[in-house]
Amino acid sequence: MKKKSLYFISMIIVISLVTTGVFACISANDVTSPFEDSGKQLIENSVTEGSKAFFKGKAAVMHLLSEGETACQGTFNVGISLTYTNDAVENLEKAKSHYSEANNLGRTVGYVKIRQDKLKDFNYGMLASEKNLRGPAWDRVTSFMRNGDVVGFYSRMSGDIDEILAILYSIKDKLEKGVQPETAEYWILLQKLSEISLFGNYATIIGHRAFEL
Repeated sequence: MKKKSLYFISMIIVISLVTTGVFACISANDVTSPFEDSGKQLIENSVTEGSKAFFKGKAAVMHLLSEGETACQGTFNVGISLTYTNDAVENLEKAKSHYSEANNLGRTVGYVKIRQDKLKDFNYGMLASEKNLRGPAWDRVTSFMRNGDVVGFYSRMSGDIDEILAILYSIKDKLEKGVQPETAEYWILLQKLSEISLFGNYATIIGHRAFEL
């Protein structure tokens, strides 16, 4: 009986952790603290929905790139590639819309200066050294965060996705005509997707540390 009781108690604890635990988010989250309290949660919800759609779109792009890699072996499936492209476009358009919404909400709500200053005064060099954060994505995200410009960061996320969508629209147009896209388009697509992935993730790491979340 005693073993069974311990087992059930352990299960309750595990279920509780799974269902109610607070987990750090992954991309573009955790930088809403500088905003007025009245709008923080709305903004964070928009960002979370945007990041969920972004990762779904990224997954579709990865499948598309896998088909492109398969083409190197002499076999290219236009139909499957078009399906993945349409999926990527649909989700990335949603992501762009949600990030744009966060941008607009942030402009409307406004900042609380004392909390915004936490980003301006934060020790970015120490965090970069500790977490081995560097490269163009780090430089870009810190250019916004050092100025407390979270709204500008959201705008850049939306703009970066727009650039990725432009490539996908081009690929989609070719596939609909039964034409295999240029390999260089896949290269650029992968590069831009990798950069925005780091850009969003680095922002979350900064927010998590700066505001001790």
